[in-house]
Amino acid sequence: MRSKRIAFVTSRDFPNLTDDDRVASRALSFDGIEVVPTIWNDSSVDWFEFDAIIVRSCWDYYKHHEAFRIWIASVKNLPVWNPPAVLRWNMEKRYLFDLERKGVSIPRTILLRESDPFDPVQLCLQVGTNDVIIKPSISASAWKTWKSSLIHISETAMKRVDEMQSHSEVMIQEYMPEIADGEWSLVFFGNVFSHAVRKYPGPNDFRVQKELGGRYHAVPRPPESIVRQAEEVVGAVGTMLLYARVDGVVRGEKLILMELELIEPQLFFDVQPDGAKMFGQQMHRLALA
Repeated sequence: MRSKRIAFVTSRDFPNLTDDDRVASRALSFDGIEVVPTIWNDSSVDWFEFDAIIVRSCWDYYKHHEAFRIWIASVKNLPVWNPPAVLRWNMEKRYLFDLERKGVSIPRTILLRESDPFDPVQLCLQVGTNDVIIKPSISASAWKTWKSSLIHISETAMKRVDEMQSHSEVMIQEYMPEIADGEWSLVFFGNVFSHAVRKYPGPNDFRVQKELGGRYHAVPRPPESIVRQAEEVVGAVGTMLLYARVDGVVRGEKLILMELELIEPQLFFDVQPDGAKMFGQQMHRLALA
């Protein structure tokens, strides 16, 4: 009986996988599974040769989103995780509105389509605050994301929004000052909670990404109420997921969802290596059954 070969889908910047994925790869190798790094937009890859295709670190997809949609369509009939329909849905941040309609709490958010006027005063009234986060509807790692005042927005920022609208829809989202107290990332495998970290922005910033000055640490015992609310977010998707990362801040006792990461999230195996074992177990159950 031959060993299983699975593709860990990555990007050209990480042809030998990310640190996270190498931890997962080593854990899987003990089970006799061969993990093959595969670049999603490498035309020489034969996707049919793999027993499973695990979308992991395609961290440039948002810059080539039309090509990424085409790639998803090309593998839609293969054993891809997370499932292709989930990948397509999670690409655009308008998925937040779908979850809100199912009872998930999100920051007050306005979606500006390409033809919608950018009226700072009206937006301030709609969002209910002067301080907002502005970002493209397709983005990752805080790409083209910035904090702005609406009432005193600069001419430069106005032009920046106009330029962004010429290419995509734009999200205007209330700034959540709770981010300074730390953003939660709760990781799930097979829709079951695995582990959590807490992320903090760098000095005088709101972005928690490590490459932008942020930091994070493991939380061995997150509050049960936070885990329960994160479970409700994952459940609201309505389908089985190999992995999910629920990112949110806490206001009062309520988890406010910032992002639900279902395409290429960091899974923080560097501070929670036991999570790689659970990841492998769920991969056996779902992707290699």
